[in-house]
Amino acid sequence: MRELELKFTLPLALQDSLARDCAATDRVQRVWSCYYDTPDGALARARMALRVRLHGERWVQTVKTDDGDRFERFEWERPIAGAAPVREALPPDATPQGVLLHRSFGQLRALFETDFERTARRLAPAPGLLIELAQDLGELRCADRREPIREVELECLEGTRAAFFGWALDWARREQACLLWPSKHERGLRLAARMPQAPPPVKSVATTPAPTAAPGEAAGAVLRGCIAHACANIEPMLAGEAVEGPHQFRVALRRLRAALRFFELRTPDGLGERLDADASALADAAGRVRDLDVFESGLLRELRGRFPGDAAIETLTHAVAEARDVARRELRRTLTATQTTQFVLRTLLLAEQVAGSGAGGRFDDFAARRLQALHRRVRRRVRAALDADGWHRSRIAVKNLRYGLECAGAALPRGVDGPRAMALLARWQDRLGAGQDLAVARDVAADAMARPGVPTDAAVRATALIDAWRAFEATPPSDQRPHARRALHALRETLRGLPTTSDAPTLPAAGPGAPEAPEAPETGGAGPSGPAADDRPVGPDAG
Repeated sequence: MRELELKFTLPLALQDSLARDCAATDRVQRVWSCYYDTPDGALARARMALRVRLHGERWVQTVKTDDGDRFERFEWERPIAGAAPVREALPPDATPQGVLLHRSFGQLRALFETDFERTARRLAPAPGLLIELAQDLGELRCADRREPIREVELECLEGTRAAFFGWALDWARREQACLLWPSKHERGLRLAARMPQAPPPVKSVATTPAPTAAPGEAAGAVLRGCIAHACANIEPMLAGEAVEGPHQFRVALRRLRAALRFFELRTPDGLGERLDADASALADAAGRVRDLDVFESGLLRELRGRFPGDAAIETLTHAVAEARDVARRELRRTLTATQTTQFVLRTLLLAEQVAGSGAGGRFDDFAARRLQALHRRVRRRVRAALDADGWHRSRIAVKNLRYGLECAGAALPRGVDGPRAMALLARWQDRLGAGQDLAVARDVAADAMARPGVPTDAAVRATALIDAWRAFEATPPSDQRPHARRALHALRETLRGLPTTSDAPTLPAAGPGAPEAPEAPETGGAGPSGPAADDRPVGPDAG
């Protein structure tokens, strides 16, 4: 079976709120569990947990596996007679979950324990929706090491995913609750030194909806993949300093915003627009850390090598390190704030709404026509680009087409060379962004050197060195035209399989009573560098 649940931290304010709402039907039980693994950690590597739990007076053996969905997992639970694992209570050895467990059963060893008091109540907030709300207070134990348990769990016992996430969002907003990222199993593995204290950042795995899927189902799958990628990198940023964490988090948010545009998602309550704005704000918070990391490992390292011992460069080095520490602290505060939790829950809700929107047709037909519209947008913007702003808008169009190809995945029509097109677009995007990268480097240095106590003469010299060292690498707007012509020609060759129709399809709005989305005009705007009508989708940029 599948288990759908959300875990939240339990600060005193939330504990008091739950105590005020207590009812006579609340069940209070002491829960003791022992988690098992092999000496070489075979279950942990397979993202699998095996525990034996004493729940009241019942012994229960449970197997859980995480297949990438942080909030819904495979669960196999059977009653047993005592505290030791029982082979007969494992999933069948013919199942993917059972193969490893049966092979490793003789090597299983107790790893750590949990001991907590659970106060649970069942809620029926809407017809067909049944939720268990459980408050856990206790501790994790491994040898002489201890770690407190203070959390709230919402589990969907009956009802749809959309109804559950919608109610959970309202509850989290009302209670100002924040999601808890590591599970008891993950925390126990760290306590037992079977996992690093700071988990490594996670790179994305492409979500590839089936060509025959309905467009709404495809949109829901892509949104789930994007938010799973983002969530997988929150704990690495909270617990560690790896530079890849903010980068992967920002990549996930860019892809999510690109998916909102690719599927042109709209809801009567503006949920898609709100998600886009929230994703942009979170990406900005991660971007400040990422920009400082890139500057420190790139241009600043070059300058230190070229001007060893230079007082201004050394002052800049210390200022950047301090600015990065401040930016990381601010990012962690943002990630542990209620706004981030609500953003995650809104994304999960929208994914379920669009998946159940009833959009007809096939995803491959939808994707082909959307890609054709995005391709035309690239051509229009490139032909209209006359200055730096025009080329920046062209870069946005190039980026959106690249992410659109990624969204389409296996649904690309025959005759479209997706990998070649995405590689071409990535190189073109980098070339168009060279000047912007220089501007970002200058802004990073200026912000760091504007900190209190930095001498003015050091700030002036460091800025001058940056301008002199890198200015020649920025491609003037006038030099972009010849490369753009070649890139457009090569792009046309890779996208020959796209349809020639001018239709620009949109999904039905998610949720009842949503307005029809207007078609995107093919032409129009206020001139080459003014706001064009084809920029209608939410937000100014996909990332």
